[in-house]
Amino acid sequence: MDEVTLKKVEEVAAPILNNLGFQLVDLEFVVENGSFILRLYIDTEGEKITIDDCELASHAVEDVIEAEGLVETSYDLEVSSPGLNRPLKAQKDFENHLGEVVRLKTREPIEGRSNYKGTLESVKDGQVHMIIDEKRFEIPINLIFKARLVPDIGGLKEKPKQ
Repeated sequence: MDEVTLKKVEEVAAPILNNLGFQLVDLEFVVENGSFILRLYIDTEGEKITIDDCELASHAVEDVIEAEGLVETSYDLEVSSPGLNRPLKAQKDFENHLGEVVRLKTREPIEGRSNYKGTLESVKDGQVHMIIDEKRFEIPINLIFKARLVPDIGGLKEKPKQ
């Protein structure tokens, strides 16, 4: 599935999920064990996503995606929570995770560097501010290709140097 089709799925699914009280955090179309999977990641403010939430969201978007004919091949729809290594996309996502460790990759190098892992210090004027090895980096959100939280599993998280 190309980026344009994924964008169309997002445009159809996001309002439906918002009406149910969910936020579409991310989506992907992958091949696993020879099967195509359209995977939607949902979240909600203040509460954990349950299996019942995923089932409700799945039933709500499945028929609309099918009716719109957005996916031309046979696929399975999966809906889940974003998990521990949650993707960060919008400025609000970054603002909600200040002080946490983030790994990100830019679309193009900034001063020769594309990969970053450090503590998210602040977000201002469309710029993510990170501390890596006691140095402050400012990265424009619009240049970020991929960003994810680095999970803290029982305090075993790999901490960047401060």
